[in-house]
Amino acid sequence: MVTDYVPGTVALARVPFANGSGAKRRPVVLVGNPSYWAADHSALVCPVTTAPPRIADVPVNWQAAGLLRRSCVRPRPIVLSKGELGWRVGALAAEDLEALEDALRTVLGL
Repeated sequence: MVTDYVPGTVALARVPFANGSGAKRRPVVLVGNPSYWAADHSALVCPVTTAPPRIADVPVNWQAAGLLRRSCVRPRPIVLSKGELGWRVGALAAEDLEALEDALRTVLGL
């Protein structure tokens, strides 16, 4: 179970489909300011996928992150209840987290 809010943490979570038709258990990466999210009952995450990368997706060192297959992170933030977070499986390498943060700034226009 994820107990500390550390950006770059890779955890399993129940992630709802965008169309609201259901959910899928998948890896996610915690993002955002830990001071803000640590005190909240929610978590800001980006989904991890094994699908071919789309524009702005961030390929990551999947083995170092504790993932089972070649993966990338979608810079599409989702707010989940911390109750939806399951086990910590690893963490992004520092350069992968930096690339994800850059992609988030670009996608969100920050």
